[in-house]
Amino acid sequence: MNGEYYEDRPGLAVALTIFGGLLVLTWGAVLLSFANVPGYGFFPGLSAPLGGLGSLGLLFGVLLILLAALLYRNPSAHRGCGIAIVLFSLLSLFGGSGVVVGLVLGVIGGLAAIFFEPSGPIPVNPLEESPVEDACPWCDAPVPSDAPRCPSCGRSLESS
Repeated sequence: MNGEYYEDRPGLAVALTIFGGLLVLTWGAVLLSFANVPGYGFFPGLSAPLGGLGSLGLLFGVLLILLAALLYRNPSAHRGCGIAIVLFSLLSLFGGSGVVVGLVLGVIGGLAAIFFEPSGPIPVNPLEESPVEDACPWCDAPVPSDAPRCPSCGRSLESS
């Protein structure tokens, strides 16, 4: 892999989204655990709503973390991931929103992903570096630029 690829990742957007997603996930787990306590506090009828809010918090937290991982793995999808991150961060308001800090971090991370500008072209698959190809002067077949012989006709390319 070349070093330029790592420079072209939206690191700030990924970090903010992961941290916001973890806060939303944690607060969802807290709400869900309170739902399992019979007769919570002074309002015994709160266990079902707290369970629903906790479940939504868990769902949105996991979705935010998965979107951050997708954004890190595929930086060329930064606009779509950013829009989804902002959407699920705002929807996390119905799941406790990570004490509002998770919501704010997720929205800022999503906006950072939307407005991310790579410094150069982002490779589609960074693990596969395609060699630059030339044409064989004898058979016109595509030949890697560093090949000593043509793979098609077998002639030497050193003198060309």
